[in-house]
Amino acid sequence: MQRPHVQVWNYDTLDLLHLVGLDDFSDAVTAVAFTSKRLGGEEEDAEGPELLLAAIEAQEKPELSVWSGVGEGGEPRMVARASAASHEVTSLGFLPGAADKLVSAGHGHVAMWEVQDGEGDDKKLDKSQVVFDSNPNPI
Repeated sequence: MQRPHVQVWNYDTLDLLHLVGLDDFSDAVTAVAFTSKRLGGEEEDAEGPELLLAAIEAQEKPELSVWSGVGEGGEPRMVARASAASHEVTSLGFLPGAADKLVSAGHGHVAMWEVQDGEGDDKKLDKSQVVFDSNPNPI
């Protein structure tokens, strides 16, 4: 049986670059987002592996994980993980032009995330959440 993971492919050559989270995800991955800029503000065609990938794992309480090293020549590594919501998360995306800001949304909530420096090479996730009690589907 195949274990949950995210496949990263080179768009131009159709070469498989990485299998992300093969030993880390225990449930299905329901949303994925890539940065369009590198941490530190460099454009995406710059050299180096610091593009980020974010993924939502569909657990009873969904988990958000952030991975560095997902570009060509990189070695994927989970740098942050946090509980994403108490209900299903249906959308995930990095803000255009910002490698450190994410938005997740789903049943009754929208959350803004900031990827911040943590200890060593690890990062931490700072979450600001809006809950919609009367509207079950804000998206």
